[in-house]
Amino acid sequence: MPTDAEFLYGTACWTAAARAKETARSDRLFDDPYAATLGGVVGQRAQEASELASGGENRYLSVRSRWFDQIVEVHANHVSQVVNLGAGFDTRPFRLTLPPSLRWFEIDLPGVFDRKEPALADLHAVPTCVRTVVPTDLRGCWADPLLWAGFEADQSTFWLAEGLLFYLHATTVDDLLSDARKISGSGSLFAADLFGSALLGQRDWLERVPYCSDDPAGLFERAGWPEAEVGEVRRNQVVPAMRREPPTAGNSPAHDLTNRAWLIVACA
Repeated sequence: MPTDAEFLYGTACWTAAARAKETARSDRLFDDPYAATLGGVVGQRAQEASELASGGENRYLSVRSRWFDQIVEVHANHVSQVVNLGAGFDTRPFRLTLPPSLRWFEIDLPGVFDRKEPALADLHAVPTCVRTVVPTDLRGCWADPLLWAGFEADQSTFWLAEGLLFYLHATTVDDLLSDARKISGSGSLFAADLFGSALLGQRDWLERVPYCSDDPAGLFERAGWPEAEVGEVRRNQVVPAMRREPPTAGNSPAHDLTNRAWLIVACA
């Protein structure tokens, strides 16, 4: 069993490899010229193992990444700063055209940046905004290191949690959302993805049980984010979330409220 740090590093490599594969498609949803280098051999092997286990390519990751690209592009001109929580090998500050004055903070474990920063330097990658990395553990006291790095509390902030909440314990998710709200100003937003609880029964998760929710709007409201726009990924497309009822003898599992891949943008 790998350590938590090794496991999370592996997931960062895997998602980078998925972005590299999407970039190589003729009908790609986005272009990430840095992903192949960042994912490396570890990412390629993880992707191959994932596709072998699932029986084919998982385009959900690409659809999710494009959705996050789009909401960043829509809101970047209307906030003072962005915080990418559990940033992994994300390269949006380099591959998206962002306002030069936008302050972009990335939080992740030190080991992630130990690989990421030299690789980006070797690729001569130049950010289009003001980028700052904050090596710290989101399962601990992360707000103080963020503030010490230049984050300005009470300013309008766009928080990103792409592929993150899945890996956290429920209490950590609650604390993360509420702590982010406490240091966010008017006009702040929080974007995240979540799976419904049906995922819990689809395999034996051993020691790493994922975080799931069947009420994402309620989750964010309880943490101080009262307005949430909720969508979902269906058939590799993002659509508005529709109310579904738990399956009964008279309907199909497609109506199952718990069988969802949520995408959420919540407002302060």
